[in-house]
Amino acid sequence: MLTNSESQLLQALETHADAFDSYFEGDSADAPIISRRPSASSVGLTKTKGNPTFSAQFDITASIQYYTLNTGAYTKIAGSALSATLKVALPMFLFGWNDFKTGYAKLQNQFPVAVWSYGVPFVFNSRVPSELALDATVMANLVKGDLCIPFTSSLPGGGTTSLALVVIHCTQVAYATLLESLVSDTFVMNMIRYVVQDETAASLAQYSNNIGIFKQSLFGKFNSDFVSPNSFKKPEQQQKSLIDIPLKKGVNKEIALATYINYDAVTFTWSTFVWTVKKL
Repeated sequence: MLTNSESQLLQALETHADAFDSYFEGDSADAPIISRRPSASSVGLTKTKGNPTFSAQFDITASIQYYTLNTGAYTKIAGSALSATLKVALPMFLFGWNDFKTGYAKLQNQFPVAVWSYGVPFVFNSRVPSELALDATVMANLVKGDLCIPFTSSLPGGGTTSLALVVIHCTQVAYATLLESLVSDTFVMNMIRYVVQDETAASLAQYSNNIGIFKQSLFGKFNSDFVSPNSFKKPEQQQKSLIDIPLKKGVNKEIALATYINYDAVTFTWSTFVWTVKKL
């Protein structure tokens, strides 16, 4: 006679259902996947050496753009040209649809900034805060659907102010589309491949910033955890600019990831492997 769990497993297989445990209740994604049976027209991704089993993959690029503003015109500058006191790390926020709708009010408390002041996060081509008055110089460096987190400072002074834009870009689909999809879809990631620009000391120092994992429930309950990228460096690995983080986590509109970006790291990529996807 079949047990309860065996009956449920058999029923899921017979109906070709995708299933995984209720990871949003227990914050766990350890149950095995029940996959759909492949059809002749389906396209699948198979496991390769060094990669986990996954059903989808997307790349998130986080970068900082710096500008000075004088007499209404923006000029793009390198991080090295910033005033000394502005050469500090700035935060980036990923996912967290619930908190995004409040301008990332909760995550801003978790990631304070010095010298710089938070502006209102916006999706380019959807809602640009009027107080920034972005001109063609800035907009030429943005892609429709990018998430922008602005930071402003009255430095260096003398009639010139500074703007830093932390830009979140997705290669496969507009990031705004991915973010908005979390209202109705959920997914489980099972690895992040963290790639910095190169093997310079400035780029590699980016790995010293912990990755925060946050959950804010519908009624405001908030909890957090942190992962250290450096703890996943392997002595035998030849590529110093790449770290695989075997982070298995369910993501819905309550879940956010965040970290600081060093001012001189400028850009990095999180290639995210998706174990399974589920529609609510």
